[in-house]
Amino acid sequence: MVDAAEQLSTILAEHGPLGEDEIKRRLRAGGVADPDAVVYDALHMLNSPAGQLTDDRWVWLPTLLGGRVFTHRLEAPEVAHDMLTVLPDLGALTDLFEHEPYHRFADGAPVTVLMVDYDDELLEGDELRVETNSENRMDSALSTLKRLDAGVEILDDTREPVGDVRDLSDRFPGDDTDALDPDDPEVAAALDEYVREYETHWLDQPIPALDGYTPRQAADDPTRRGDLIKLLDSFPAGVGARGAMDVDRLRAALGLM
Repeated sequence: MVDAAEQLSTILAEHGPLGEDEIKRRLRAGGVADPDAVVYDALHMLNSPAGQLTDDRWVWLPTLLGGRVFTHRLEAPEVAHDMLTVLPDLGALTDLFEHEPYHRFADGAPVTVLMVDYDDELLEGDELRVETNSENRMDSALSTLKRLDAGVEILDDTREPVGDVRDLSDRFPGDDTDALDPDDPEVAAALDEYVREYETHWLDQPIPALDGYTPRQAADDPTRRGDLIKLLDSFPAGVGARGAMDVDRLRAALGLM
């Protein structure tokens, strides 16, 4: 049986950077039955240590970063708090830290990544709220917490995927013969509320395609604005965008109209 994940890592490590079409072609040639599913899970759901370049091609981060030496001048607060401040240009390092076996430094010390101005609100007394955008990331986060503190207690674990309007069906009771109508005012209102909430979060979320910058930061940076515009242009519009983020609303929020 073909190991699709291993095939993907080999393809990117030996031939990257590559565009998605070429990755799928090589996966298919290697005997992978459903290259689309592999690419979606590994790349778009961020379940592999791959990184996306500004031209949309993909690289294998362990290969890209292997053997490279990064220098960093420590500031007084970093020494005092035993931490490193990672600039957005080194975002590939923090992306790599999210995947096994890259959770530790060379001396065995565990890596903990916190985003300034984002993660401080997650700490509430002695409780930590963890939010992820995939099952694998949640499992990885919980595993890391238990490794750091064997006594950690999980108070609540809620997983609620919402991929499209059909995923809202569980929120509206009805027998199995009822079809969820996206034009139903209640359904449409719930979906619109979810999308708008996600848009607000996305505007201040570090984006790999923007080299770790948030959309707001990229909009304010002339050297990054072009990448942001290109990213927004790739989003679906019109009928194809139903149930997805409203790209015009995003442009307006970012001052790009």
